[in-house]
Amino acid sequence: MKKTLLLVICVVILIGGLFVLTGCGDNKTQNSSNTTETSNNTQVEATEFYVQNLVPNTTIKELYASVTNADTWTPNLLGTLEMATGTQAKIGLGLTESTKVWDIKVVDEEGTEAVFSSIDLSAILEKKSGSVALQMDENNQLSAVVK
Repeated sequence: MKKTLLLVICVVILIGGLFVLTGCGDNKTQNSSNTTETSNNTQVEATEFYVQNLVPNTTIKELYASVTNADTWTPNLLGTLEMATGTQAKIGLGLTESTKVWDIKVVDEEGTEAVFSSIDLSAILEKKSGSVALQMDENNQLSAVVK
């Protein structure tokens, strides 16, 4: 029951984040889409932050998120946008103490998928802002760094 409720909350919040990302509606609508009321009348605010593409020579065409250990991914959070190397996109996720560790899946222009697992977004939750840099280290290993 708790897993199902958590999954429903996350999906609703992430859909609200899509409206923020795509700029749908006026400011009044965008601000109200940052708060979602769940079935038990608890409000969860979508925390906005940037995802930066710092992977050399790679354009990210799709970006998905999932609470770590959940069985489903959000819809594509980029919509029709693309993130070339050095660019960023603002997204909103329902970060709470129980949903602060996420996985991010990206798909590049060649259809190659990469998953960044167990990203602890506690710092973003505390500041209500920040960024996650998707990058490649000196050993050609992909990593996600919370800033």
